[in-house]
Amino acid sequence: MMMRYVSQHSFSGLRVDCLSVWSLLLCLIVSPLSFSGVLDQTTLGASSETAAFPSVAKAFQAQWSYDGEEIIGEFTIAPGCYLYRDRFKLVLHSPKETFIESLDLPAGEQLEDPFLGGQHEIYRKHLTVRAKVHQRTPEHPLNKNLEVEVTWQGCAEAGLCYPPVHKTLQLSKTLP
Repeated sequence: MMMRYVSQHSFSGLRVDCLSVWSLLLCLIVSPLSFSGVLDQTTLGASSETAAFPSVAKAFQAQWSYDGEEIIGEFTIAPGCYLYRDRFKLVLHSPKETFIESLDLPAGEQLEDPFLGGQHEIYRKHLTVRAKVHQRTPEHPLNKNLEVEVTWQGCAEAGLCYPPVHKTLQLSKTLP
């Protein structure tokens, strides 16, 4: 048999149940928090405000390939999001006898940016990045695996600028 302990006190002839007092205090504390939205994220899952922002991985989905001469990145950009042209960087780390000869980024849409200020070129919906790989010496063929560091940054129009993404990729030559 389970017993519940309830202490009772008398204040000026009024009997007060401690369990009732604690319940009342809890209600007084929690009610204003739930109305202000403080508890939305911690107890009810993501709030409607944060649900408007996809994760950076969902906002900017990238697929990378290497054909022996060129690194190709295909970005699918979520609706309401965009990537900055001037925040894109690609660095080839290995093999040491190779380097990036050229990076081809298409012209973007001009935007008066509320986050970074000023005019910036951006990409919406889709972006194809091409980087021509060149060898320093002819005795090293370009069909080796590559280690590439890629950086990009974008924002959601609804009011969030994502931090820069830095990824190190291991790319192997794809077969035709």
